[in-house]
Amino acid sequence: MFLFVGTDFFPGVDAGLIQLHVRTPARTRVERTEQIFQAIEDNIRKEIPAADLHLILDNIGLPARTYNLAFTDGSTIGVNDGVIQIELAEGHAPTADIIKKLRAELAHAFPDVLFYFQPADLVTQVLNFGVPTQIDVQLQGQDREGNKETAALLQQKLANVPGLVDVHVQQELTHRK
Repeated sequence: MFLFVGTDFFPGVDAGLIQLHVRTPARTRVERTEQIFQAIEDNIRKEIPAADLHLILDNIGLPARTYNLAFTDGSTIGVNDGVIQIELAEGHAPTADIIKKLRAELAHAFPDVLFYFQPADLVTQVLNFGVPTQIDVQLQGQDREGNKETAALLQQKLANVPGLVDVHVQQELTHRK
């Protein structure tokens, strides 16, 4: 029976919620980040039929007070980074289908922006123990350049594993000049 049932990392839950993490290029000013988020939001409204869409909410940058960071997952790293939360309307198309469509469209429309989908529903967040991704690999070492090369190689290899999507390096590794 195992051959016919299939496997999954976590059970799927369709709560009608989507959480899209967006990272614009390094050193993008918050004013420009806001414009990019608006363009992404406009694109989302084109891709999701109005009957399926209830609400879109953007959270850009870091909170003004550090104690607020205790209430976040820590994945937002600066003013060029944020989350777009999408609530779908009752009777919406399957959330997984909408995410698949957005994943392809947004990467094509905004090639210099990093997109990845995070768990939006409470069940998946609990199953992830609060970590913003179902698989989290951490690399540590003292050789910064070697670490970057290893991280890029690991990212490439993981991206080729069937079923893994949105494989990315969380840390922003660009140098300031």
